[in-house]
Amino acid sequence: MEFPPPCRDGNDSITSSALSPMGVKLPSSFLSSSHRRALLRKESEISEWGRRIRELGTQLSEEAERLQAASVEFSYLQRVR
Repeated sequence: MEFPPPCRDGNDSITSSALSPMGVKLPSSFLSSSHRRALLRKESEISEWGRRIRELGTQLSEEAERLQAASVEFSYLQRVR
């Protein structure tokens, strides 16, 4: 069984409203409070993982710069020898 894609609002963020299995948008009042909390929890987890991925990308870029600098320094040292 395939799940329908999440609803998105004008800001391209996932909203609390849901789609029925037939793809019909359901009002947020249709969801129980526990379902809304579960949805918000999952949205929060997705946001946290996105933040972690961006942080790892930044660390990777910094490490690549350090590696490049070390490589240049190593080539200078080889020339001096």
